[in-house]
Amino acid sequence: MRQRRWIYLVTLVLSLFWVSSALVPALQAQDADEPDANVEPKVGTPGTWFDFYGTGFDDNERVSFWANGPDGRIDSNDSRYAVVTNEDGRADWRWRAPGDAAPGTWAIVAFGNDSDHEVVLTVQITRPGEAPPSEAPQPPEETPMPAETPGETPPADADANVEPKEGSPGTEFAFFATGFEGGEWVGYWANGPDGRVDSEDNAYAVFANDDGRADWNWRAPEDAAAGAWQVVARGRESGVEHVFFVTIR
Repeated sequence: MRQRRWIYLVTLVLSLFWVSSALVPALQAQDADEPDANVEPKVGTPGTWFDFYGTGFDDNERVSFWANGPDGRIDSNDSRYAVVTNEDGRADWRWRAPGDAAPGTWAIVAFGNDSDHEVVLTVQITRPGEAPPSEAPQPPEETPMPAETPGETPPADADANVEPKEGSPGTEFAFFATGFEGGEWVGYWANGPDGRVDSEDNAYAVFANDDGRADWNWRAPEDAAAGAWQVVARGRESGVEHVFFVTIR
């Protein structure tokens, strides 16, 4: 009996030692993890190749991707714009900006065909010879909490804002943006995470006031896909453009 207990204790100690030895490298590797998703470069001219990766998908899953342009254009190809993840659920892909890509912020969406997991990254397309911004805007990593009173007027000293910043399908979002010409016609539209473009040439437009500020509301469709939606506003004469991100739960 004593011999059996001794063998059991030795086995238990060796097991604990093996588990602890295996966990330490794993924890160290976790601390050194790369970001969940990234793109390089973040700024380029039409024709530039961009390299992306995103994690969180199923292993060996087919991932489709497409690009939503600031002018409402969707650059997609069902057969070519797809990759298969590795065993860790990471997808790596390349996208080349069209030669006639509109300048501004492009949202590139990757969607897991089985997991429904979604990754949204943005790149900035500039005109050839134009000095690029220091860094392309990215969607917020964490969605801020909505204001206590959804739809309330944002601070007057801000250049642009939207409230609330997240909501369910059917939620009405209140926007404002400055920098337009006085009395200018400003059109807006919404690019969905599933490639859908919600636009209406006549209804989705407002006129800026004498100070160049435009205010408008956009109601998310009742069947809006969950994820990050890109709402774009552009002045017809000035070309001034503002890009917002709202999250549909």
